[in-house]
Amino acid sequence: MKIMDAAQENRVRRLANRLNYQVTKSRQVIHMNNRGKYRLVNDSNWVVMGVDFDASLDQIEEYLRNKEKSWANVEYVDQPAKG
Repeated sequence: MKIMDAAQENRVRRLANRLNYQVTKSRQVIHMNNRGKYRLVNDSNWVVMGVDFDASLDQIEEYLRNKEKSWANVEYVDQPAKG
């Protein structure tokens, strides 16, 4: 694995953990149901992306960044009003 690939994988894994997701990489022999890439799983163990281990790190990172942005825009009811 290239150094840049390892750095991206670590970055995406940290981002996923922050958002309660897990990135898994296939370690099995590549076949029809295993494309040899990555899978994104939520905290309920549901596959969100890459059912056949066919998601790239770029795709997962983009999904997580969008998820992170959407969570940043959420206002919580139990927070005091601003102002």
